[in-house]
Amino acid sequence: MRLSQGPLFCLLVTGAVQALSFNDVSSNIKRGTDAAVSSVKDAAHNLFARQASARKNTCPKIWSQVASDLRDAFVSGGQCNDDARAAIRLAFHDCISGAGCDGSIILANEYTRSENRGLEDIAVKVGDWAQQYNVGTADMIAFAAASGISACPGGPKINALVGRKDSSKPAPEGQIPSPKSSVSKLLSQFAAKGFSATDMAALVGAHTAAKQRFAVPKKAGSPLDSTPGSWDTKFYSQTLDGSAPVSLDSDVRISQDDRTSGAFQRFQSMATWAAAFVPAMNKMTTIGNGGQNLVDCTSVIKSASRGISIRAAPLADRVRDSVEE
Repeated sequence: MRLSQGPLFCLLVTGAVQALSFNDVSSNIKRGTDAAVSSVKDAAHNLFARQASARKNTCPKIWSQVASDLRDAFVSGGQCNDDARAAIRLAFHDCISGAGCDGSIILANEYTRSENRGLEDIAVKVGDWAQQYNVGTADMIAFAAASGISACPGGPKINALVGRKDSSKPAPEGQIPSPKSSVSKLLSQFAAKGFSATDMAALVGAHTAAKQRFAVPKKAGSPLDSTPGSWDTKFYSQTLDGSAPVSLDSDVRISQDDRTSGAFQRFQSMATWAAAFVPAMNKMTTIGNGGQNLVDCTSVIKSASRGISIRAAPLADRVRDSVEE
């Protein structure tokens, strides 16, 4: 009797196992199909999102025309000219005061203030360009500064981002760094905008392409180093050794103060200076706007030369700068 029940019992057990297996397979297939469909939907959604993001983050074509026209306006005899250096200064003055880079230096007529003397002509030109090309005034100011730096042989490539919000609300007076200020006052003003002593020493190097007209009236129109049409480190070396055509009191103090003199000395190396200046300037031109919502148009700006690679800066110098900050 036991022997006769054995095969039947095995058959019943086997049938139950097979039924269970078929059910599991069917369930797995269904789950796999659902997962596959879900995966396809996710992939399609991600693709559409990336395409929409790409369209949103594509530099508007008008900026290619702007870059070409500014190139013509900012280069004379193969060097950056007075309009180029004024455009660089205009961006500093717009971004360092008030709410940041909002175009108020033009839109609120801040350029007529005594602290912005010398910027009247370029402010009118940049404002007219913004209207001509139907772009934001704050964007045009920042873009012109990047173009001005690029117009100087040796100038590094600065981010040219667009999408800032314009404002006609005037910034408070007295926030523009003065060439007569102490280093402590200057450090305080830059720190209020998130810049370190090293950042400040790097940013003041833009005076390599500058000319002064009011700080030393007897030498109005004189450059702050012997090669104002090029982007080089002679500003640092000539300020240090006293051979510059003219030096601002603030620049001399920065070169001698214990908090900034070390960076000032190191920035006689072009690569070391570029490694500090580029990120500081990129930060400067996004004050009040951040960078995450801006569109990158850097690629449309053509450099006057290959410029200097940030990566070429000695690693020791970059590490030292980060420690000092």
